Amino acid sequence: MATEKLKVFVNTASTVSTSAITNVAIKTTSSSEQAVLKTISYEATDPLYPVTATLTNGNASLTTPKTTAKTVKNSDTLEGSQIVDVSSTVNLKFDTGADITTVGYADVRYFAGDDTGIFRLHDSTSTDRVAGATLTYADSIGDFSGAKSGTLNRRANSAFGIILDANNSPTSSPAVAAGDKVYFSCYSNAVKGYNAAGALITWNSGGANNDSFDFAGGTQGACTDGTYIYAMDQDNNDDLFRRTIVGNVASTIIMSQNIYGQAQNQGGFTIYHDGYIYIHTTGGADTINKVNAATGAVTELTGCNVGSYSAGAILTQAVNGKFYIIEVGNGANENNIIDLATFTRLTPITCANLSTSTEYGNLGFEIQPGVGIFFYNYTGVFIDVNSMTASSSTFTQTSFFGSGTPGDFASNANGSSFANIPLHQVPGGTIARAVTHKVYADGVLIEGVA
Repeated sequence: MATEKLKVFVNTASTVSTSAITNVAIKTTSSSEQAVLKTISYEATDPLYPVTATLTNGNASLTTPKTTAKTVKNSDTLEGSQIVDVSSTVNLKFDTGADITTVGYADVRYFAGDDTGIFRLHDSTSTDRVAGATLTYADSIGDFSGAKSGTLNRRANSAFGIILDANNSPTSSPAVAAGDKVYFSCYSNAVKGYNAAGALITWNSGGANNDSFDFAGGTQGACTDGTYIYAMDQDNNDDLFRRTIVGNVASTIIMSQNIYGQAQNQGGFTIYHDGYIYIHTTGGADTINKVNAATGAVTELTGCNVGSYSAGAILTQAVNGKFYIIEVGNGANENNIIDLATFTRLTPITCANLSTSTEYGNLGFEIQPGVGIFFYNYTGVFIDVNSMTASSSTFTQTSFFGSGTPGDFASNANGSSFANIPLHQVPGGTIARAVTHKVYADGVLIEGVA
């Protein structure tokens, strides 16, 4: 004969789970048991992850899955049957969704054109940074360390870095592999790659060994999409040159019109992003060109003069997800903030005068998502596109780095440049989950069911 009794099915104390999905069994009936649910309440919270709660009776959902940012509390009114049949389970699932990762840290190489070699400028912060968190110039002060690797002449009119993958890590000496950082310098019509320790890489090129990707005379600016290295000479023409990283195979894209490549003097930039190459021949040029890397189609953006000279430019992804190019010129308030989604120039940000002149390289690098710093000799400025603010006065190298940096960041006739790996391309770690949850449920338990 069946018997009925009031029953508290579950009443958990607050418990912490580090799993992506946490299941709490409300009641599992045996072959001779049934139950009727009366009250179910719950709470689950995580410091960073959104939590979705789903309550099921067998295959039937008793509530609409409910998600709130970081905290989910108490079920809605139960819907459907609250009768739990024999050999059934009522289950409450807390799902935190996909992993949230930290933002990677800046790990820049400075190709010093004054015969002092290559310097590593590294953000040594160990605190996790969540994607979307706003960090400022001030948050980076004192976090960077500088170290020299080698003393050979390593000049660069432009420079860039990548993280290798399985498709662009060929046989080389020293050996490189997927996940390794490689830094490229462009100088005297040639692009050369260096490993993270500053050693020149000799690539295996179809049976031959070659330590240089060579381009036409007058090439000062280059960039990469991870498959090709792209370059243009500084003259007015329609040739976009490229060479594969694997095999060093040359080809040419004919552009839809003649344009000027990055010049040796007066700064400018050559930057790749999302299928396009952005070129500013000098700081004083009115036009920035956007070149389709596959078709050669050219789009012009005018009104981009930042004074006679440019200290350089960076690519950055702001915390709102938007991509920008930031370029700093030589005078007060002279900067280009280019929104790449619309390819438009925003109103220049009020900024201190960097007094740049005779730039033969690119002296800007990304220190936080949306934040870049730019140097000329011993002084620098920052520009933050998260807040659309910038330096109200110049700062010194030592005030930002402390000790262990080069004497100055000069590119006057020397060809000095920073090789950036954009932070949105630098993998971070996975943020740990800490779902604190508790569950209460009661009802009627029916035992001795035939």
